[in-house]
Amino acid sequence: MDFSGDWGNLDTYIDPYDQELDDLFHLDNYDVFKTYDTEPEWIFNLKNIFFHCIIPSIIQTLSRFSPIILTCILFQILCLKTNLSSKNLIHLNLATSLALLMNFFGSWVTVYLAGLAIVSYCIQNLIKIKKILIPTLCFIHLFYGQLKLDNEVWMSFRGAEMILIMKIISVTVDVETSVPELISYLSYLFSINSSVIGPWISYEQFLNRISKPSGASLSMLKNKLSYLVYAMITLVCSNCLLSLIESYVQGVPLVDMYFQAFSFRQSNYFICYLSQFILNLNQTDDYLVVRQMAIELPRSMVNVVTNWNLPMHYWLKKYVFHNLKNNFGIFVSMFVTYFVSSAIHGFDPNIILILFSIGWFAYVEFEFRAKISDKLSSCIGSRECKQKCTHINKNTRLAVKTMNSYFYLLNMYHLAYLGQLFYFENGQDITFSHGFNKWSQTYYSSHLISLVMFLSSKIM
Repeated sequence: MDFSGDWGNLDTYIDPYDQELDDLFHLDNYDVFKTYDTEPEWIFNLKNIFFHCIIPSIIQTLSRFSPIILTCILFQILCLKTNLSSKNLIHLNLATSLALLMNFFGSWVTVYLAGLAIVSYCIQNLIKIKKILIPTLCFIHLFYGQLKLDNEVWMSFRGAEMILIMKIISVTVDVETSVPELISYLSYLFSINSSVIGPWISYEQFLNRISKPSGASLSMLKNKLSYLVYAMITLVCSNCLLSLIESYVQGVPLVDMYFQAFSFRQSNYFICYLSQFILNLNQTDDYLVVRQMAIELPRSMVNVVTNWNLPMHYWLKKYVFHNLKNNFGIFVSMFVTYFVSSAIHGFDPNIILILFSIGWFAYVEFEFRAKISDKLSSCIGSRECKQKCTHINKNTRLAVKTMNSYFYLLNMYHLAYLGQLFYFENGQDITFSHGFNKWSQTYYSSHLISLVMFLSSKIM
């Protein structure tokens, strides 16, 4: 899921730091100005980032999403404190959702998305051929937006289009015969707590939220608010703090590459935590979207794939991978799954390169570690062994810890190698050549390592 926001345009924001500087330039007392002028550089930079980046970023984000957050809270109160029927709540949810979508994206984009939803509903009644027609329709709609629409407009709602397509396809597969009513169908597709930046939820989860609402304890409320705090922290890291760090590590081999990729990962965590917070405002159970530590300290690339976006991983696994595995085998099914993932992300060149590379890395590492684990009877597989595994050498052995530590470091390097593709100089175009040029600077090291592991696993 991605989201494009203009964080720099705060025309009405009053910057107290600029005012402080202005006051100093008009002081007659030169000693005061001299003291200010000799302020340590790191303090000056921190103050500059705090007033010029951190505060504007938080203010703009909260003001941008506050209508959605307040609407979700009010809707939950209506579900709990009124006697409105589920049908009336579904109608109300659709009306408020469409109004907020128009406020967020504009009327043209809302109509563009609603057109896809209504046409897909008409095809839902064609039971025998809908599983072919609806995915085809969705991808045609997606490709049209990618190729024909203004790039700035397309990027502003690409994430919403992705979530809409995921919802349409999931209903197509899950609901075999009894097609939902049009209002219920549209209310699910455009439900405001999951339609702007995600995450994907199933039709059944949507209905349970409305028909079986329940209040939250104080501890649950604190937990939900913590997601908003995490979102703001990762936003600040992505937008502000890492730019300061990068200025000091620029040109340092590996470290520079790591922080470029780390900044991109923080932007993903921001979207995931914010969507997790908004969705959980109307959820009884704690709905997780991302597991950050499993990505930052990855035991394997399989852990990165599964924990990067939990709902999307589940969707791809259920609606794509499992439907293909029995007929085409694991490797082909995995390739098609990553192709579909690239497609619903809008066929962004960098995302295509990263998704297929990470899929290859995960597959090769899984096979390589599985064979080493069997040969040495050691707990060094891609997934952590259960407590009562049959291996002779357990996780507590020093040799096993050392081997697993090697893979932790290797996968952290893979993340840096892959994520650097999202670092652009001013004016750079998003092209395949940009990605290949970035990787060539490190001699395609991660791909070469994975090739050696693949050949080694075949020899074993």
